[in-house]
This record gives sequence, structure tokens and C-alpha cells, in this order.
Amino acid sequence: MRPRVESVLPLPPDEVMSRIRTALAQPAAGVVRGQMGGSHVTLNIDETERHFWSPWLDAHVYDHEGGAVIRGRMMPHPSLWTLYILAYAVLGMGGLLASVYGIMQVITNSGSWGLWLGPIAVVLILGLYVSAFLGQRLGAEQMAVLRRFLGDAVSAPIQQE
Repeated sequence: MRPRVESVLPLPPDEVMSRIRTALAQPAAGVVRGQMGGSHVTLNIDETERHFWSPWLDAHVYDHEGGAVIRGRMMPHPSLWTLYILAYAVLGMGGLLASVYGIMQVITNSGSWGLWLGPIAVVLILGLYVSAFLGQRLGAEQMAVLRRFLGDAVSAPIQQE
């Protein structure tokens, strides 16, 4: 669900991090903002250009034979991602409990309206899943901006899976 990015580089990890840090400090960074720490890099879009669906790139730089490798994932804003996970958990647990309650209703001959809540929860979960892909489509241009920025910073193309 979250697109991956990866690139193998013929540079040591410290040099990769230094190049990214230098690129972020340049005015040419444009709408890309970022935070760095250790081998971790987080890139996002400046608040003036950011939308509800704007992506964040969360990446790590690892040692690799003959250089370094950058591996990361595109994701929505961390608070939005947390909301998605919470919604999945609440709908999943709620649907399960409602289904169990509905089965108990059927066994005790006291109605069966609880059985309808399970499938409704499944439909809502599928709606969340589809909305994640819609957000990726809306944020595709900004994902390309983040990938291009990272690729330009380390002078190598960044592949997205």
C-alpha cells in the first residue's frame, strides 16, 4: 500500500547523508523540506504546497557492498497514517464483535440485526483501502518531486516499486 523507493549507490553512507543535508540547505530545494538523524531521512512537501494527500518519504541509508543503499517508503502524513491504522483496527474489531453479537442473537432467537454490522464494517474497510490508492494517485506528482529531489541530491536515480 505504501510505495517503496530504493537506490544502490557507490558512495559511503556518510557521504550520502552529507549530500542530502547539503541539498536540503540549498534554496534550490524548492518545496522539499526534511529532517535527518543518524541514518534516517524524512522528506516532505513545504506547508505552503502541502495538501491532505501530500506524501512523506521516510528513508534509511544502509551500508552495502561497495557503497550504500537508500531504502524508504512513501506514506501520508504520519498523523493521517495513524488515523488510517486506528480506523482499520476499530472497524475490524467492531465488525468482529458485531458479528459475534449477531450470532448470539440468532442462537437466542432475539433478532439478527447484529449480523448486518459485520459486512458493513468490511465494506467500510474496503472503502478505506480504496481511499489510500486514491490518495496515492492525487499525490503522485509530489511523490515524483520527492524522488527527484533525493535522486538529484545523491546523483543517482531513485527507483519506486
